[in-house]
Amino acid sequence: MIGLFPLTATAELPDLARALDMPEQELRALWDELPRDDDWIATWLRVTRRQVINLRKCARERLARRMRSAGRW
Repeated sequence: MIGLFPLTATAELPDLARALDMPEQELRALWDELPRDDDWIATWLRVTRRQVINLRKCARERLARRMRSAGRW
């Protein structure tokens, strides 16, 4: 889904890199290979695959709470 941000002019790559707290060049190097699977993400973050799954679940829940509190969902 991150690929939609530049296409819809919601955010450009430099903005996304800042939000992800990573150098823009590093994001550009990964861009054409997105999305990545849980195993790759786990290796990149130096965590387990289960932790990646849990982090993703927590992020979805947090986003849902924020959207509800903002009245957008």
